[in-house]
Amino acid sequence: QSGHTNGALHSPSGVRLFTTADLQRVADERPQTLLLLSVVGKVYNVTAGRGYYAAGEGYEGFAEGRDASRAFVDTSLFEKEGLDDLANLTLGECKGVEHWMNFYADHEKYTFAGLHIGNFYDSSGEPTSARLDFEQCAKNANEVVEVLKGYSAKAELSGQGKCTWQHQDPKFVECTPPLVPLKFEVPDRGLHCTCVDGHSIKASIAATAKRPAGSLEPRPYDGCTIEQSRCMLPSLKKKNAEASSTQQ
Repeated sequence: QSGHTNGALHSPSGVRLFTTADLQRVADERPQTLLLLSVVGKVYNVTAGRGYYAAGEGYEGFAEGRDASRAFVDTSLFEKEGLDDLANLTLGECKGVEHWMNFYADHEKYTFAGLHIGNFYDSSGEPTSARLDFEQCAKNANEVVEVLKGYSAKAELSGQGKCTWQHQDPKFVECTPPLVPLKFEVPDRGLHCTCVDGHSIKASIAATAKRPAGSLEPRPYDGCTIEQSRCMLPSLKKKNAEASSTQQ
């Protein structure tokens, strides 16, 4: 059973437990001497980041006395309720939230403060089904990432994985047939182009992903299909003309 130590609630293992009221009380204090942020139920002391998280700063919404995990993948959601609901995220979004979980866990100045009793941890500090579901989503996202990395590595070793670009009109990106240029968004490398067998990688991801892959799904360039080894890109002249017309 959980218990109180020095007036604060702790789990049986001694971890500090915060209620939503506790977090709200800290957030409402003026002046703000303590800043707490909850991500997927884990609470961090981010007071060292006052320039980011204090009232009036750009990321104040993350330290306003609630778990705003969903806003880590879409900050436009701050004005909405249910920001601790991660049930229907894509694998790409789960990977995004996991990135921020690791960011706070590994940060030199932000420290672990305890657990938030709410959607992700119960009153004894045990993970809820929502927390376990998110962990499974993040695990599956990492399995898909490994598939992507495998295709990237294989393409590079073959010597045919590098996309060829022509930046002058007519602009295009191409691969040696039958490989096709696809946008890859692999963590730690960002968005990049890789020449792969489009149908093969789609089938591999479909066999691995247990929910929609989202941004982790390799995709063709705009106006192109998974069948095309050369993708024509928007003309520089056309872009310049469109930009000019919007300024008139």
